[in-house]
Amino acid sequence: MSAETLFTIVIPIVGIVLIFVAVIWREQLGGRQVIDFEAEKLGLVLKANALGLIVLLGFGMAASGIFLLTQQYEEKLRNLQNKYSGLEEELADLKVYDLNLNLVFGPDAPNIFKVLEKAYVEKKGENGAILDNSVKWHPGAGGIVVSFSKLNLGDTVHVEVEENGKKWRSDDWTMSSAQGELKMNPM
Repeated sequence: MSAETLFTIVIPIVGIVLIFVAVIWREQLGGRQVIDFEAEKLGLVLKANALGLIVLLGFGMAASGIFLLTQQYEEKLRNLQNKYSGLEEELADLKVYDLNLNLVFGPDAPNIFKVLEKAYVEKKGENGAILDNSVKWHPGAGGIVVSFSKLNLGDTVHVEVEENGKKWRSDDWTMSSAQGELKMNPM
């Protein structure tokens, strides 16, 4: 039998049994003074009969087991919370996001219906951006909206737009939210 089983199961059961036995034999135990202590200088008087002492002992034994069970439960709960938070972080790294970005041009904005667009994605942990042909382009508020799909947190995107030999390149956008604006800079 392990110490854990002894302290969390056996001792509380023995304590409860002691309480029941004391209650059943209360008449035989009630009249016997087990503790009769007086300290007049301290003003302390301690008197207990066998019934009270056995009930107190049984209660202490039962309460200690419940206390230890509670402590073990709290430790298990802390361990589970640590595992869960670690899983949440790993899940966030694996989660796939869609991203919509509005391209913001200066006063010399191109005709959005006559532009050649290119979108590049640099995956987190890799070197070099790769042309992404799965990006969707459509007119939006004030210009062009670019819709990326299947991005992970930490991926970096940028776009290039060309019209009649004039080129613009966006700032880099690192994936941290699902929408935003990209400032377009003339090249």
